[in-house]
Amino acid sequence: MHVDLRGKVLEYNTNIFVAASDEPVVSTISLGNFLGNISITTSRIDKGDNSGAGLFYVDVSISNSVPSFGSYNILNSSDSNDFISLTDAKGKAWSGNPIGVNTTSTGYEMILETVGKKGTSYSEITVTSDGVVAKKGSTLTSLQLIGEEVTYGADLNQDGSIGLLPSGTRADYGSGATEVYEISGVGHGILADGGTYLTPLTDTKGKAWSSATPIGVEATSTGYNLITETVGKKGSTFSEYSVSSDGEVSKKGVKLTSLQLISEEVTYNADLNLDGSIGLLPSGDRADYGSNTT
Repeated sequence: MHVDLRGKVLEYNTNIFVAASDEPVVSTISLGNFLGNISITTSRIDKGDNSGAGLFYVDVSISNSVPSFGSYNILNSSDSNDFISLTDAKGKAWSGNPIGVNTTSTGYEMILETVGKKGTSYSEITVTSDGVVAKKGSTLTSLQLIGEEVTYGADLNQDGSIGLLPSGTRADYGSGATEVYEISGVGHGILADGGTYLTPLTDTKGKAWSSATPIGVEATSTGYNLITETVGKKGSTFSEYSVSSDGEVSKKGVKLTSLQLISEEVTYNADLNLDGSIGLLPSGDRADYGSNTT
């Protein structure tokens, strides 16, 4: 540690932090009988657990007459002792209100919280491996924030749980391993085969998607396909939408005729028209004059 005091640089080697802790850790460095002590308080500020990187604010206080100063830092893991100080593009100490951190292949990502007159907003910003924070981040909707909780391993909105857990019975008509559940007051989410958390359905702007009622879902190589029903004055209409792996629903769906809907029942393993059977089953005598197997 280097301390600049009255124009002189004093150098001390001291371990001010040992392991990730949810409680503030206070360390004191003695500078001698005439110079007093330096108090260093390390506080964890992210809402994650100890399974990954952590965010810490380090506050340095010399005396009551000298203003304290501090910095935001990333600790790569609970086993690490080396802080990565966060700076802007010009190398100056970065300031903000980070509440979550996640390790990436090129460095880190952080979730930021901004409290304003109209409420609280959230954004995600990238950080290089040596702590340089990007100039701008991307705004997150409330649903996107909840979706990020699983990645960050943190209860970012402080509702007492991480991610969206399915509750009640599945909302789609299928019996396959991929399911749709209603998210109360919001919309719907997809539970992937073997998954624990719901992937909320959103539009291209990240807001809750509620254009129609999902009644069938199937997994694809790039995400999902969704069959929806829209009830109108003249009856129900059905459409098929594509959905990305992170829940973004395509802007437009493809309308399905009643016959197309029935043919999709086998693919979706669902009685989409609720007639009591899946697909078109043969009934009565064969209509052609042949006797072969087709």
